[in-house]
Amino acid sequence: IFQIMPKYINVNPERLFEPELNTALAVELLKRAKKSCKLPGNQFVVCYNRGVEGSKRLENPELDEYYLRVENTYQCLKRFTVVEIFKGKDKSCYKE
Repeated sequence: IFQIMPKYINVNPERLFEPELNTALAVELLKRAKKSCKLPGNQFVVCYNRGVEGSKRLENPELDEYYLRVENTYQCLKRFTVVEIFKGKDKSCYKE
């Protein structure tokens, strides 16, 4: 489940715990961030996390902690098939 701030969407905050709705909203918010963000490649997740204006204030967005965690997890997950992920073989990709 994604952490979505209720002030950015018009949905009852309690419904954000419904996995299907939460995921659909997150995908839409990620799509918007990617479209409006001027950062290269996967760095658009910085805009998702901080907002477009917030990302502009970063001197080195490629060093943003959130971006690095997402990118490192993504690079790790690319080594697994969907079946392997569903079997839990991807646990090494996640840090506490």
